Amino acid sequence: MHTSDFIESIIDLALAEDGDDITSRAIFSPEDEIRAVFKAKAPGVIAGVDVARMVFARINTLIQCT
Repeated sequence: MHTSDFIESIIDLALAEDGDDITSRAIFSPEDEIRAVFKAKAPGVIAGVDVARMVFARINTLIQCT
């Protein structure tokens, strides 16, 4: 199994374990647009950005990471 296939399977398991997020569905409508910024307080190395992009893409193909 390739590394990317392994990561995809872990994402599948994590999303399946989370199930339906009824709190988010109660607060947000499908038409809502949300913007988030990841901001570091100090210089450093950020790990997991590529995996986060994969998760966001799995949840909604319209999510943009720039």
